[in-house]
Amino acid sequence: MASSPASPALFDQFARGWRGYVLIALIALTSGFMGAMRVPVTDIDEARFAQATRQMVESDDYVRIHFQDTERNRKPIGIYWLQAASVNAMHPFIERLNTIWPYRIPSTLGLMLASLATLWAGTALFGPRIGFVGAAIFAVGFLAGVEGMIAKTDAAMTGFTALAFAALAQLRVGTKRPRIIALLFWAAIGCGILIKGPLPPAAA
Repeated sequence: MASSPASPALFDQFARGWRGYVLIALIALTSGFMGAMRVPVTDIDEARFAQATRQMVESDDYVRIHFQDTERNRKPIGIYWLQAASVNAMHPFIERLNTIWPYRIPSTLGLMLASLATLWAGTALFGPRIGFVGAAIFAVGFLAGVEGMIAKTDAAMTGFTALAFAALAQLRVGTKRPRIIALLFWAAIGCGILIKGPLPPAAA
């Protein structure tokens, strides 16, 4: 007598509803934090981002960006604000401001946001199972994991851009709150612009 396998039902228990979002968030956080906490500074670009943010925190000047004695205006200010907020929040737990992992937290959170947005969009367009699988594959991907553990702009930009795409997906399939979702789309685009200029709206 044929019987249906238990694995699809068990999978659906994790893929549907809030459990899927919690699990994807944990996967993404683990993927990012494992490297962020242990890997030393990867290159000179990451060191410059962290140093500029450190000077921002030490000087209490959150408007002008400086790297040592020169202005650093090559990137929008958003990533420095996020890193500064992270460093200030983690300051009671670190002895020195040159500890690198607090500067990487926005990137890890960006990876998590992108993964959750992938699940949200995938569920709307293709169903909870495909959305969950796609988000999980993205969260454990090599490139996403690397970007999620270094103090640069790409992971945070990807998070806000993915959120904008997810909002578009919700509008595409129809939503009960189109105005709120539209506002979410433009808020995500605005945050993406603060992180990396015109790239997020160009992608969307």
